[in-house]
Amino acid sequence: SSVLNKECELCALSQSDIDTSLITQEVKGYKIGKLSSIRSAIEPLRAAYAFDVIQKGYKIQFKPRNSASVAIVEASDLAAIKGGSE
Repeated sequence: SSVLNKECELCALSQSDIDTSLITQEVKGYKIGKLSSIRSAIEPLRAAYAFDVIQKGYKIQFKPRNSASVAIVEASDLAAIKGGSE
C-alpha cells in the first residue's frame, strides 16, 4: 500500500482520495521510469500482485482480487432476450 500511496501522491491525489487499506502484500523493489500517467505506473503492480482499482463513492479503492464477490449476475441478465423492452 505504501507504493500505491506514493504513486497516487505523485499524481496529486491526497490520502483522502484513495483507500489502500486492503492491500497488504510487500513489494521488494519497484522502479518507475518516465511515465505518462498514474495508470501506466500501477498496471505492472496490478499484474504482479493481483488487485483491482475501483471507484467507491468519491474514493479510489485498491482491492485484492481474492476478495468476496459483492453481487452475482445471472447469465439471463447479461444480454437482451426475445420479447424484452428496449
